[in-house]
Order: sequence, then C-alpha cells, then structure tokens
Amino acid sequence: MSIETELQNVVAAASALNQTVRGQIDQINATVNTTSANLTNSVNAKLSQMDAWRDGHLDEHPAFSVNANADFLTLSGEAPMQLPSGMGVHANGDFWNKFEVEIIPVRSGPLPEERPAIVRELLQFMNMDRQHFSAGFNIMRMSIKAVTDFGPYVFHIPAQHVKAGPFTSVILYHKIVGRSSWGWMNNGIKDAWSQATHHVYSGNDAGGYVHIDVGVGGPSDVGDTLYLALPQIVPGKWNPNHRAPQFYTWTNL
Repeated sequence: MSIETELQNVVAAASALNQTVRGQIDQINATVNTTSANLTNSVNAKLSQMDAWRDGHLDEHPAFSVNANADFLTLSGEAPMQLPSGMGVHANGDFWNKFEVEIIPVRSGPLPEERPAIVRELLQFMNMDRQHFSAGFNIMRMSIKAVTDFGPYVFHIPAQHVKAGPFTSVILYHKIVGRSSWGWMNNGIKDAWSQATHHVYSGNDAGGYVHIDVGVGGPSDVGDTLYLALPQIVPGKWNPNHRAPQFYTWTNL
C-alpha cells in the first residue's frame, strides 16, 4: 500500500471519527437541553404551587376589626365642628382654624341614584353600588382652609394604637383631592378612591406598636381634601387585591 493510500485512509478515519464525535455532542446537547427544559418546567410548576398555596392562605380572610368606631357612626361635637368619637386632632393645637370637616352618611336602603356622587364613587370602588348591602358607615371629608404649620400630625383615627407583635393589617379607604400628601394614604392616586393596605409586624419585638397618626406633607393648597372611610385595624394579613368589607366588631355583631 502506498503512502498516499495510507494517508487517504487516515484522513477518512479521522473524518469518520469527527462525524461520530459531532453526533455524540449533538446527542449530549439534546439531552442537556431536554433535561434543562424539564427541570425548568418542574421548578416553574413548584413555584406555581407555592404561589397558589400562599395566595390561598392569604385569601383566608379575617372577619373582625379591633378598633372601635372605625365606621365613624359615633360622633362628638356639633356640625360644623364635629368629629368621629375617639379621633384626636393636633395640627399644632389650632385644628379648627386650619381644617374644615364634613360627615357624609353611607347607608343601605336608598336607591343608588339618590345617593351623593362621592358616596356612589366609593360604593362603586367597593363593588357594592346597589340599593341594599351589608354595611353602614360615614365618610369624613377634611379640607384645608389655611396653609400653615400642620404640626407633627393632623389627626389620628379612633383607637389608633396598633400592636405590631402579632401580624396586623391596617386598611383605609380614601380619596385625595389636590397636591397635599397625607400620611398612611396612597398618595400616588389622586381624584379617585383607593384602598391603602398596610401590613404591620415587628418580629420578635413583642411590645412593638405603631399609631395611625395622619399628617400632611408636601406642597399644599387651600381646598386640598381628604375623604376617609372605614380605617380598620384587622388581625392577620389582608390581601390588598381584595376590597375590604366593613368588618364585624365587638359592637356590631
């Protein structure tokens, strides 16, 4: 056999080996890709199961609020200087010269078209704009009538002390009109009703707490207004994607 023939055989053998190796590499890549895809699908399925489990428990809604007069039905004083009982005011000790307050009833029974527009807007946001519903409360309208030093806070809700040792939710319905920013509210949403949901938990600090003290910040103008309804303190973790009802309390079972 000539040298040329031997070289041709070596080249042919090398080419065949290269084809075999390439085929094996392609098989390995295909196996890796399939395994990787199966692993990704398995992980995604487990994550979906965990999300469903979490959301399912988050949707196990509590039924009680623990702060009295969150419905604003019990009032102190006489209009136009009237506030929900248990609500405290600060505003550097000069609240009534800086703010105007109006109490607006929200009741089951009247036809929807008979209710004030601000009430219908809230009921529509709560998915309950009909003649009869399981609720009865007041909206508080608070408007700025003098732009000045509002102090460390303007008002606190009735029974504003929130224990943070247990897991607790603070839920408030509100509508903000004007440039002012109000504590505890969703200030990124203006001229429309919103539900602010806060989850409060202090971990191993068994004595942790917060107060629902609402201040005014940022640029403000005369006429800036906060509408506030059902500021409720609820044991457990309320799902912010769900509209909070008027919860049971020990006074309205």
